[in-house]
Amino acid sequence: MIQLRYCCWLLVLTSIFSMTYGQTPTSTPTPPAKPSNTSLGQEDRTLIAGQNVKLYYLREATKIVGLLNAIASDSSSELHGLTIGSATEDEIILYGAKMKRDQARRIISMLDLPLPGVNMQMWGIQISSRKPDDMAEVMRRVRDEIDRTQQAVRDMYDELQKLAREEIEDKELDSRFSNILEYTLGYKFALDANRTLSLSDILLRMLAANQPGEKTKDIAKLLDRWYKDYKVDSLRGGPQIRAGEKQPCKAKRREQRPVAFNQNRHPFERFFENRGLQYVGDAWEENGRSASEAAKRGKVAVLEFALQYGQLVHNPANLEPYYLQQSVEALNSRLQAATDALNLDIQALFVEPTLDRIREIVSEFCDVEYAQVGKTTVATLSGVQTEVTSYSVNAFDVTPPLQLSDLLNKAKTISDSAAPFVPHAATQNLVGAMPLAQVIGLIGALGEERAVWRELKSGVSLKITPNVLRNMTTAELQVDLGTGDPQSANREQGVRPLTRVSQHDVKTKVYVNALDFFDLSAFASQSTLNGGRGYIPVIGPFWRGVFGEAPVIGTLFSWKKPPQTVYSQSLVLTTSFITPTAMGVAVLYPTKINASGSDFPNQRRAVDDYRESLFPSRRQ
Repeated sequence: MIQLRYCCWLLVLTSIFSMTYGQTPTSTPTPPAKPSNTSLGQEDRTLIAGQNVKLYYLREATKIVGLLNAIASDSSSELHGLTIGSATEDEIILYGAKMKRDQARRIISMLDLPLPGVNMQMWGIQISSRKPDDMAEVMRRVRDEIDRTQQAVRDMYDELQKLAREEIEDKELDSRFSNILEYTLGYKFALDANRTLSLSDILLRMLAANQPGEKTKDIAKLLDRWYKDYKVDSLRGGPQIRAGEKQPCKAKRREQRPVAFNQNRHPFERFFENRGLQYVGDAWEENGRSASEAAKRGKVAVLEFALQYGQLVHNPANLEPYYLQQSVEALNSRLQAATDALNLDIQALFVEPTLDRIREIVSEFCDVEYAQVGKTTVATLSGVQTEVTSYSVNAFDVTPPLQLSDLLNKAKTISDSAAPFVPHAATQNLVGAMPLAQVIGLIGALGEERAVWRELKSGVSLKITPNVLRNMTTAELQVDLGTGDPQSANREQGVRPLTRVSQHDVKTKVYVNALDFFDLSAFASQSTLNGGRGYIPVIGPFWRGVFGEAPVIGTLFSWKKPPQTVYSQSLVLTTSFITPTAMGVAVLYPTKINASGSDFPNQRRAVDDYRESLFPSRRQ
């Protein structure tokens, strides 16, 4: 007992000595202090909690969590000690002090911004014929139609840029709006017309006009005039027959449906309705005050986003992510509505008439067939890969001649199956000199369906990765195109293998304009199968099976079929439409630190005062 008490006192004295002289016993190491108790102030210690952050545009939580954890791994980082995870791909979970969670939310808001995208409409067209000369002539004229439509789409966009420059001169802009945007907020080149204009630039000039309703009407009227002057008759009607060309196929022309072309809508009606106009009688009119009111709301949305994005670039420590995301959504929704409307107008005015004219060209040739095999809409974001796969199956009759050995084997099988149903012994039921069961087997073997069909599988696998370039007027498309092997996986027994183009792959990069029309891919193929022989029913196959090798006599009751050759052209017609987002305005902002980027209170006051002048009753 005395020894135990002595040991306890010794431990107490040793501890006191260690605390007094700063020494630590080796037998009892001191545990490391928690980061939350050493690096946080008293106020932050009381605000440790969990928080979820919703992703709206870059819904790839796994990648963002990995990035944040990499930043937090550095002991000197402001995120060090923060727990970061995700339950789904559109939500990130943060656990830690409020100061660290706020910093993480700012980083997330910088990543979760809308990317510009590319909206693509693709039409698959197949034209086939057994006559190569007719096929070549059809494709020549189809190519002419595609080239003409491509030029029309590009000219239309050039005209829209021209009207945005010339009809809305700098002196006709809202001076107060332009001064706040270009000088107070620092977007010096946002309204510069001396450059290639993206669709977001065109829309920005239209809403920045001092009288936006009147200027939008002027642009609508002039775009109408351009469209009428640009050979509207050739766009609406079918191709003209030139001297010496083949006359239309009467049978096909009778079956051809009349082309219904924009009977219910005026050209570009969707786009200008979105801008607050309506086509009444023979003129564009402002729909009440909607054009002017829409422009006011658009101006406020632009300035609010410009203010928040400038804060993000130059003073991210004081950025409130909620207001940035709110301003992004307000501006982005307006841009998307305008671009979707224009995209639909382009389909109706240029693409659909082109498909109708191609159908009419084919209808002039009795031996050429046309099929629109499908339409695909691909809407993807810049830098995101999109894959489209399509396959078709064609069947050919490749029935081989009946061999005598096969006939006898099948007859024996049927005879054995029929024997139990013969009422008397086989020797008492004779047909001539043959037992009845054998006669039944022979008849059944001759009448058995022997058709053998070969399925040829062909198709296209298309992978597209767009990258919208900085000016938002061009994009790079990375295309990976592959055509499937037409040889079926399981080759039919006794049928010759197919001579074919086994593989056709293309990997390339192309540049497209903000609004473009082109044939993304074209593939010409020729499928040829041995015609084989045709037979007179019942007797033909039997005769061929018995006397097939005998010269002359072996070909009786049969004939040689010509080779089955089909020439095909497969086209993928594509419209590409660069869909701008709020980042189309962001790219106009200089990232270099300047005076305008460091005076957020005054900038906030200027935007609020301008909003108050437009909507006096809406100030918060």
